[in-house]
Amino acid sequence: WRLRIIFASSIVRAQTEGPTLLFGGDVIFDDPVDYALRQMHRSRDDASSYDALFAELDLGAADLTIVNLETPVAERTRSREDGFDVPVFAAPRAFLEALAHAGVDAVTVANNHAYDQGVPGLVATLENANALGLTTIGAGADRAAAFEARVIETRGRRIAIVSATEGVNLAPRSGEAETPRVALLDAALLENAVRQARASSDLTVAVLHFTNANQDDVLPTDEMRSWSVRAAEAGADLVVGHGPHVPGPRETLRTRDGRDVVVLYSLGNLVAAMQADADEVEVPHASVRDAVLASIHTRPSADGRLAIAAIEARAFFISTSSRRLHGAERPRFVRPLAIDAEIARADQAACGRECTELRDDLAARRDRIATLFGAVAAPSASASARTSARTSASASASARTSARTSARTSASSIDLGLTFAPASAHALTHDSARVSELAARLRDDPQLHVFIVAHPAPGESDGLARRRGRRARELLAVFVSWRSRFGLSVGAPEPVARVEIRVSGP
Repeated sequence: WRLRIIFASSIVRAQTEGPTLLFGGDVIFDDPVDYALRQMHRSRDDASSYDALFAELDLGAADLTIVNLETPVAERTRSREDGFDVPVFAAPRAFLEALAHAGVDAVTVANNHAYDQGVPGLVATLENANALGLTTIGAGADRAAAFEARVIETRGRRIAIVSATEGVNLAPRSGEAETPRVALLDAALLENAVRQARASSDLTVAVLHFTNANQDDVLPTDEMRSWSVRAAEAGADLVVGHGPHVPGPRETLRTRDGRDVVVLYSLGNLVAAMQADADEVEVPHASVRDAVLASIHTRPSADGRLAIAAIEARAFFISTSSRRLHGAERPRFVRPLAIDAEIARADQAACGRECTELRDDLAARRDRIATLFGAVAAPSASASARTSARTSASASASARTSARTSARTSASSIDLGLTFAPASAHALTHDSARVSELAARLRDDPQLHVFIVAHPAPGESDGLARRRGRRARELLAVFVSWRSRFGLSVGAPEPVARVEIRVSGP
């Protein structure tokens, strides 16, 4: 059989030597967005209600902008269920309309939340995107058709995008229509799709959603690298990944035919309010609240195709706007804030040490992202680059890391009486008195840290154990919201699943 290539057009926005592409990670309509709308007395069905959510992303600053739409745009018919303890999303059409107005040209829909609202939800998502002029990538009449490249013409050049996901959370339900379907990773289908796309385009990009890795893994995993190598060998000029919810590293692969292919293993979240405590900014490693927009600059190559000329990593931090920096009318969304702009605001605000520490932590995050991507941090008109701030921030982060490392050596164990439902992360019981006692200790002594070790039962996955550990952290965070004082890891399997709480200090 032959692979069909579907064509779409985008708006010309920039005059550069070659088209500029902008790739973003996961865009999710989650409960905090809904809650913020109610707090601001805004309608969820009015696109203008979301303007502030996307305001600092500048998504229209490229010839072609693509993000991962990790939420159905459909009526909610399904919610979180007992025994399946993961979020189930549904967004109003106005949310997608606001995303289009913000400058997005195309969305990938091949991700683990594609069937959150069943096949009807996927149908509605595709119809809503089409009505708004957005190109959808990663879905088709059947699994094979879902791999068909979308070739988007911009500035006289054809950019081919192939998208697929490692897995889905919810499968189509019995009795639902057999079409459409999303592209579930398959070696032969991926390789054929990329090969055919390369023959019909000036630049070929594979966008892969990785679901077997998460924020606690060392990235890239062997599976992430293996799929990326397959795409590169088949003819991709660039591989862009997301799914683990944290930014991952950049790597250049040398293919058998001598091409150098850049892989951006994970762009992290873009719009998502996961673990949205303000002090997460202090954590000296990649966070679910680090957001990256990868700006890809292209140039004509000797063979007439396009080549990657440069990659800029635009760094954002997902948080609520500070009253100190944004004033009383700040938006209440947990939203991506441009780090350079936040640093400039901190420089101009009169909040003393608080502003200095915030600026230093943000500068460290920005520089860490730039290093991770092996790219120059993209400049901002409002940037206030300060070498001394970066040095101070790095020293501060190192000091915190050293303190936590030494603290682990003197940790004492506390039993909170946590029990869970079988094969679930739903907490059944806990000892309220001990939770309150530990919370009081943490409030009284800012040097104390909590290390949570989640032990799975035999045959249970590390992912389930990790979710139980997060439940324990959330139980304590009700009283003490400083997530930066919590560490989390998965321990060895034990006869009975349990969560171990270790408290330590200097």
